[in-house]
Amino acid sequence: MSDETLTILLIVAAFAALAWPRLRGLLGLGGGVPAAEIKARLESGAAIVVLDVRSRQEAAGGSLPGAINIPLLELASRVQELITAAAARPDTGIVLVCQSGPRAERAAVILMSAGLRKFTVLKGGVAAWRKAGYALAEVSEKK
Repeated sequence: MSDETLTILLIVAAFAALAWPRLRGLLGLGGGVPAAEIKARLESGAAIVVLDVRSRQEAAGGSLPGAINIPLLELASRVQELITAAAARPDTGIVLVCQSGPRAERAAVILMSAGLRKFTVLKGGVAAWRKAGYALAEVSEKK
């Protein structure tokens, strides 16, 4: 990814963060998908990448099964990794996860600004996953 592209993505991400309350409604991100639905998708063997955007320290405490960790603060500079993976397997969806939802929604804006559209946000984040009684697993760091 060129420096110019990265700069544009960072500007878009900064604008999105400032305008988030209004953008959230316009983009239809307010709800997210409940933990039970995400669990059913994972158990069905659906082609899903779980992307945990929490900090490394938070993710070290566990996440959804099979989750990879790219902290939100690194996502704009590493989004090309996801674009490449999506091009290789266009049937794969991305589930964005954070502690309670807002960071995952901000990550959604970054993905949209990079041209990715096949993703969803876990409603209530890892907190909702835990509250539903689902087990956490070790998270891997995507390199």
